[in-house]
Amino acid sequence: MRSTPGFSFSTKSGMEYFYSDQSGLVFPISNSEAEIPQSASFRMIDNKKSMLQPRIAQREERFHAYTAKEEVADFTKKFTIDSLTREIEKFGYRHLYLIVTNACNLRCKYCIFSENYPYTEARAGNSRMSKATAKKAVDLYLSKIRKIREYKKERPIIITFYGGEPLLNYSVIKYVIEYVNSLNMENIIFSLTTNGVLLNEERIDFLVSNNVSIGISLDGPKEEHDRNRVFEGGKGSFDSVYKKLSLLWKKYPHYQYLTFLVTYDTAMDLESLRAFFGNETRFNKSLFLFSHVQFNFTDYYQNIDKSLHKRFSETFYRFNDELITSDKQLSDYDALMRYMIGIPLYLLSNRRIIQSIGRPGIPFTRTCLPGDKIAVTPKGDLEVCEKAPGMKIGTVAQGLDYHLILKIIDQYNAKITSQCQNCNIKRLCETCFATFWKGDGFEFPGKDFCQEAAEKMKSSFSTLYSLLEENPDFFEMIEEKTPVAWKRLTETNI
Repeated sequence: MRSTPGFSFSTKSGMEYFYSDQSGLVFPISNSEAEIPQSASFRMIDNKKSMLQPRIAQREERFHAYTAKEEVADFTKKFTIDSLTREIEKFGYRHLYLIVTNACNLRCKYCIFSENYPYTEARAGNSRMSKATAKKAVDLYLSKIRKIREYKKERPIIITFYGGEPLLNYSVIKYVIEYVNSLNMENIIFSLTTNGVLLNEERIDFLVSNNVSIGISLDGPKEEHDRNRVFEGGKGSFDSVYKKLSLLWKKYPHYQYLTFLVTYDTAMDLESLRAFFGNETRFNKSLFLFSHVQFNFTDYYQNIDKSLHKRFSETFYRFNDELITSDKQLSDYDALMRYMIGIPLYLLSNRRIIQSIGRPGIPFTRTCLPGDKIAVTPKGDLEVCEKAPGMKIGTVAQGLDYHLILKIIDQYNAKITSQCQNCNIKRLCETCFATFWKGDGFEFPGKDFCQEAAEKMKSSFSTLYSLLEENPDFFEMIEEKTPVAWKRLTETNI
């Protein structure tokens, strides 16, 4: 009998659990169980130390855990051109990224388009999208949305302006927003990712008046932000960014669509970062997206002293322990604790349960299907993702090329997902096309990549269930306290 895929882990209290990748559920197990049986044999353990146990029992009953069967990926089932076309025309076109320029007024050291990332550096340049190209891209996208809305009326229109630094081509941003609004279509979401330097009163007024989700890159206090986010020549950008942010706060102190994009590396002083966002009350009204500097296909981290790695790790795990031992709810914490540490755990607690792994044609990993979102380059090429330059799937003139898409899927399955069948975290895998893209094909970033991901996931489960044992209601109210902004963030995922 084949053992159930998954892993065992323990919590701070000493409770032992098993995560079943077959169902996505977690089961308490006795300390004496050497092997994990099939799901039908799982039993609840009478251990009063676990306050979480009744919740687990309820979840088992709700999702019929005892009768769950693993859905083994069928690698013989592949897309045809016809089935792929039907899938994308019915479920695709969820998000349009307009890369309005490749140019940027900063030279951030960790940028994936810098010399630290040779496989993606090629996108760097000074090209800018014309209004004609932008209109073709928007018209193509909206024509597909109109058809999708014939049977799914609630499908939103989501358009993100991206770069480079998109405000270097502000005229096209303004043109697109005014053009789309003139069409009198409903449920439109605009978003913008910017370094903030080129914001001014006129632009802020326009963006706010059109309810644009503004994502501003801000890596904490001046000494941290200016380590990496610099102008050409090396001068830090913090003072310039904070001046523009203060202008936005002054004119629109209650603007609900402001998000801060924080990028950190293991040299980051987390104590300083936490204090910076925690001491300024105006940050409390906004959402945050914390993301680490990419590890894949780069030597960026080779220049970071090991002592800083150690400091980062120790502080991070101390903050995790603080969550576990505190009686506060997540919504009562500062921005770093909520969004860098708490939200990933929250999302893990709301992982996919019972549903099949993967998606049609791509049995494993969490990648989207090419055509789910479309990134348009300044010259009008359609690409799979804004973070995977060179993965072309069409043009604004001709639309999607399903032969190119099918070729990409086949290459991805042959090189990547074919290695996933025996993985114990298939259901939890967070990788996608961009993870493995090296400019001209797919490749695993390192021989220990998957093992390290599995160990990280096991550690996260230990933290999550230690937390829930102490405070089962820890995540209550996190969405309720920021309903409008939270909904916008999860829809646009800027």
